Amino acid sequence: MGKAAAARALLAVIQASAWGAVLSLPRGLVWGGDTAWQEAVGRWMLVNRQVMLRDVFSWTCFGREYVNHSWAWDCVLAALNALNPWCAYALLFALPAGLVAACLYLVLRPRGEAALPLAFGFTALVAATPVWHVRPAVWGLALFCLGLVLAAEGGRSTWALPLLAAAGANVHAGSALFLPVLAVLAPFSRPGKALLGALTAAGLLLNPWGAAIWGHVVLSALVTQPALKAIPEWQPPALPSLPGLGAAACAALVLPAVKRRDPAALLAAPFLAAGCFSQRHLPFAFVLAAAVAGDGGAALVLPPRRVLLACLAVCAASAAALACQLYALAPAAAAGEPISVQAERAAGVLRARGAERPFCPPGVGDFLVGKVPVFADGRADFYSRHGGWWQKAAELSDLRRDPADLGRWGCDAAVVATGSPLDYYLAQSDEWECAMRGEAISVYIPKPRGR
Repeated sequence: MGKAAAARALLAVIQASAWGAVLSLPRGLVWGGDTAWQEAVGRWMLVNRQVMLRDVFSWTCFGREYVNHSWAWDCVLAALNALNPWCAYALLFALPAGLVAACLYLVLRPRGEAALPLAFGFTALVAATPVWHVRPAVWGLALFCLGLVLAAEGGRSTWALPLLAAAGANVHAGSALFLPVLAVLAPFSRPGKALLGALTAAGLLLNPWGAAIWGHVVLSALVTQPALKAIPEWQPPALPSLPGLGAAACAALVLPAVKRRDPAALLAAPFLAAGCFSQRHLPFAFVLAAAVAGDGGAALVLPPRRVLLACLAVCAASAAALACQLYALAPAAAAGEPISVQAERAAGVLRARGAERPFCPPGVGDFLVGKVPVFADGRADFYSRHGGWWQKAAELSDLRRDPADLGRWGCDAAVVATGSPLDYYLAQSDEWECAMRGEAISVYIPKPRGR
């Protein structure tokens, strides 16, 4: 097989996985637990007109330090959701997708007519990972793509990279942490690259917590590592999956360029290696792999018209599917009661019963944040240096501990996922009775003594 044929085969793998990813984009439009508590935190900050520095939502960690890696995004989410929830969906999901595609097109522009389909392809690979939801990580990735464009520009605009880092430190600090390394790609001398990298790193300090936030980011990743393995985006990609196929194709593109000491390939290689253990890092690897392709890292030969027409057709299908998700499949028209409505009913039951110390495991308690005191409220606990409570909640949810522990901890109610092991055992318990049962959420309270 000649080089041109091998390049076509490699591109076919990238495009095939890309088109499948584009068609599956609407699956990411789920208002999940993370989005629910982030909106509640943003709403609290807008109402109180201050950054939330102490936990005010949970009875387990009340008053403890609250380091929010994405406080600015939370505020924007809450503001848009107050105007129109579907407006929040469209803007906070579609805008970063468009920004990523536009930035990758600029990076791939030397490819000529092949640049547009390649940009769509790499954007779709990014979207194939479980990270792509209505959440701040997507905007962190979009800012990373913009930083890639600024670094490659080589003019005055490149020196805007520190300002981008300052914005990223407040939108999604974990993603912004990678921005200083993009200085390596700037077409400057070594002292110029070092100065740009130092200024970009200094821009990361412009957040309400200063340098302390970075110690917290690293520490939280280490403390919560066992719990993170249960989350899809932190798991290794399966090879038959779209992220797995995309990673394999990008590795074939990047590794030969590493031997030539291509700067973009040298940056992409660690992300690809990390992506073998956690899909969380794959989008950054895909973006840097696009930079390798844009620099002529491989002789990718395309039939421009056919690929362009096919890519546009897939994008049109994706837009139609997105419209269906946003309008035809709105919660009011969907079958069954949305989990957010069930959470409101559960909160009403807890208030009526006077429950002040409810147990609510991750995935359920997220929807109760801001409505009633919760057992674990996300960042104040999940990312806490004090640790322990979130893991206890996960253990109880899987029944690794006796449900009787709920009483010994002083819990006066339990809000659990309907159909979970804990739900089953509480339903069979002689000490608890069901106060509400929904399709997704059930509420239990202790039985009065003597019954």
